Amino acid sequence: VWPIETKGSPFRGLSSFGARHAAVFFGRGRDIARSVDLLKEAGARGTAFLLLVGASGSGKSSLARAGIVPRLTTPGVVPGVDLWRVALHRPGELRGDPAAGLAARLFEAAGSAGEDDAGRPAALPELASGDYATPEALAALLAHGDETAAKPVLAALDKVAAAEQRSAGHARPLRADLVLVVDQIDNLFAAAVAPEQRQRFAALLAAFAATGRVWIVATLRADLYERFLREPKLFDLKTAGAAYDLQPPGPAELAEIVRGPAAAADLGFDADPVTGRTLDEVLLADADRPDMLPLLQFTLDQLFERRETRDGRAALTFAAYAAIGGMGGAIDRQAEVAVTALGGDEQGRLPRLLRQLAEPDHDGTTAGPLTIRAVPLSEAAYDEPSARLVDALVEARVLLSSTEGGETRIRLAHQRVLESWDRARAIVAENRGFFRIREDIEDQRRRWEESGRRPDLLVPPGLPLAEAESVARKFGPELAQGALAYVSASSRRARARIRLLVAATIVFAVIAAVAVWQTFSAESRRQEAATQRDRAEQNFSAAKRAIDSLAFDVMRGISEVAGVRLETLRPIMDETRRTIDDLAAAAPGDIQIGIARVTTAAQLADILQSLGETKEGIAVMRDAVLGARELVAATDGDVFAFRNLSVALNGLAGALVNGGEYAEAE
Repeated sequence: VWPIETKGSPFRGLSSFGARHAAVFFGRGRDIARSVDLLKEAGARGTAFLLLVGASGSGKSSLARAGIVPRLTTPGVVPGVDLWRVALHRPGELRGDPAAGLAARLFEAAGSAGEDDAGRPAALPELASGDYATPEALAALLAHGDETAAKPVLAALDKVAAAEQRSAGHARPLRADLVLVVDQIDNLFAAAVAPEQRQRFAALLAAFAATGRVWIVATLRADLYERFLREPKLFDLKTAGAAYDLQPPGPAELAEIVRGPAAAADLGFDADPVTGRTLDEVLLADADRPDMLPLLQFTLDQLFERRETRDGRAALTFAAYAAIGGMGGAIDRQAEVAVTALGGDEQGRLPRLLRQLAEPDHDGTTAGPLTIRAVPLSEAAYDEPSARLVDALVEARVLLSSTEGGETRIRLAHQRVLESWDRARAIVAENRGFFRIREDIEDQRRRWEESGRRPDLLVPPGLPLAEAESVARKFGPELAQGALAYVSASSRRARARIRLLVAATIVFAVIAAVAVWQTFSAESRRQEAATQRDRAEQNFSAAKRAIDSLAFDVMRGISEVAGVRLETLRPIMDETRRTIDDLAAAAPGDIQIGIARVTTAAQLADILQSLGETKEGIAVMRDAVLGARELVAATDGDVFAFRNLSVALNGLAGALVNGGEYAEAE
């Protein structure tokens, strides 16, 4: 049934069973039957959607690919459907764009899905002859997430049915349907996927399921079930469709999982000459926890690689079991053997590789579970030592390599690698802060770009910016260029804010100095006129207020630069304008104060415009122009007052240009 000379191992290690391995997919007969029944019932209700929920390593992907799909597409299982097409999509394949990844998968022809799914029906390459003839064009349509997105898929299915009817000579019209497996739908909750993209993708799945001709099977890790239910569109889809809780296999199922593939491949199990126990009995006894299925599969695959031939029959041996460290040490030992055989340069690349292949679930915590992601081979193997590291781990089956859309991508074979490989677990623990900061940067960068790069959405100075700058300095080559540009823009903005606040401090100091100078000049001419004395006293009082309040507020603004937003700067700006107005009112004809008033207004307008408050910045400069005109009138046309007016007008013109009011600016 399964000739090992041509088909290799009947065990899958940490990989999922695909369509090619349906013949050796044992121990899940009851789950297959119940899942197919639930999906058919959901289809009869109008929403052909099934959510498979189970713990990490419980076999959800294998059940969908090697169990449900082959059973559902067996002729006669779904009455009325004559032909089936199948598409497999992982939302994490193209980082941050689940719709684009799905579009690429829908175009796959027979035989292009990879060795593990050999024999699986094609997806819909007929899409290439429709209105959306490329994956890019289809992706743009799918991104809308409405009912129009399903029309090209239905048209392609009609073409499939019509072509088969003509070629087979059927008298009646045929019906073709599509099975869409959304494997690891939990990747929708990764940091790279924006909430809007997640919502649109959920709406897209609902539109597909509602057609009655697209049957969707999605797999979800149980620890993300609550997140799934908190998304209204996903919750509605599950409620209208069906869900199946996949439990870990029991003793009887585990016995099938161990012995069924071995029998199909004509493999024997070693027997202990002392105790008489066979190796399969020991394996089943050692698999004593519900979460042992991945380790059991990995161990069986390693035993197959070390098989011995006895009396013309291949056998799995106790010696091999001891050599790999038993069930508990199988993954750790295999990974360590692969890594320790390499040199220091290659081993030094491992932390970066793991940082690339893991990311936190989007739950807002630093200690939450990590999820695995695929990255292009060019990013994982960026130089010769990293390429040798990747090759060694792929050879050890700790990493998987696959070609998707013409691009080779690398990912960890299973979530269990991050837990069972001691070295990987330690590296991940050391980099929890990196994962959190990288996620924060990506989240904020996405909002910044979607808003048209509003300055107030840059990383705020203080601890958030310090962390982002530290990660950019230390791990720059590992970050996307867009993320690095975002951190750089945030740094420039923070430095500009500090310069503006320092400049404002200098302006306030000049105002105070001018006022104090006027005070002493007026005091020296006390006998000339009482009015001069009164004015000097008023100016001195105003100067004191400027020193006492403005200097304090500016220094406080600098110390709170971590929150440089409009609400933080507003009190400083209001106090600035009030105090300058007080000084101007106290000395209506004072040239120096008038100049300071215009200069300060220009500073405030710059700050407002940099924060996106362009209209308010224009209003500040209009007030400055009015004040400058009043100074011209109060000084009978003094040449310096006229110069001050020209400066104010020029500042207003610049503010108007920034606001797009070009005619008035001219």
